[in-house]
Amino acid sequence: MAVVIKLPTKKTEKPSYEDVLGMVKSLAKESTHDAIKQTLTCLAVGKFDALETDMIITMIASKIKVGKTPLKLLLKTIIQEQGLVPNDLALEVARTVRNQSFNGGSHLFRCPDGSYWAFNGTHCRRTTKANLRKLIMEEANKVRHLYEGKNLSTLVNSAMQCLDDLLGTDEDVMGFNDEPLPVINCLNGELRIGENGEVKLMPHRPESRQTYCLPLEYDPKATCPIYDK
Repeated sequence: MAVVIKLPTKKTEKPSYEDVLGMVKSLAKESTHDAIKQTLTCLAVGKFDALETDMIITMIASKIKVGKTPLKLLLKTIIQEQGLVPNDLALEVARTVRNQSFNGGSHLFRCPDGSYWAFNGTHCRRTTKANLRKLIMEEANKVRHLYEGKNLSTLVNSAMQCLDDLLGTDEDVMGFNDEPLPVINCLNGELRIGENGEVKLMPHRPESRQTYCLPLEYDPKATCPIYDK
């Protein structure tokens, strides 16, 4: 007897891994094609990583007594039918890394010279392409079962190029050619100095393009007897 699980009706809704496992447990050698396809559809909609997907496929194959190859082919067909594969998987990987690791891209800057700077919560620090490729590799590995390229490194290279293109600009995005802002960057915020010498502590923000942060917190009640003397 097959267990029917209602498929998500909204793009933001996805079945959990436990949902799919529950459907797999209901399968048997006598299960109908529709029951098997429904389980694979939930697997496709869930967009699990390569390892989780392979584990589910292995369990289904064991339950219904068939090889993994036809199940993988059926899963691929379902993915295409559901429109779950972006037209450009490398571009999708690049966008996912930009959005999830760098706050939608607002915490990552690419200068005209090709250097990358990332906001870490207090200030911007230069980051390397090796670090970005690592993040891309981790994301690409989650969807490698959807990739029809030769190998994973090809997808990573393409995604890195897409990230370059997405953030490419001739603008001085870090403001290196601008006059320094009247800001003292501290651990607990940006101490902004006004024209009349007044100071105000503001939250850190990437728009300030601060490339340093003092290893101390600003304390408005602190005294400085040696300096005053």
